[in-house]
Amino acid sequence: MNMDFNMKKIVKDAGAALSRVVQLTEEKLGVEMVEAGNSFGPGTAYGSSLIKVGQWEQEIRPNRGEILLDLLECVLLSLFRSF
Repeated sequence: MNMDFNMKKIVKDAGAALSRVVQLTEEKLGVEMVEAGNSFGPGTAYGSSLIKVGQWEQEIRPNRGEILLDLLECVLLSLFRSF
């Protein structure tokens, strides 16, 4: 019982750290894509696409972190239980 609690805490801490790294990476990616799109020009096809995808990245970023955290927790807990 105590070992299961410790594993859950380890998984949660590792998942939170991974989630934060992913969140920072995607946040920066979205901002950079919007800036690059503005540099190319919002009126151009490439610039417009960069802006749209960059804005999309910024909008979905919080949900991806939660999904990754849940996935990591499920996978790691399953692995630990099999030992």
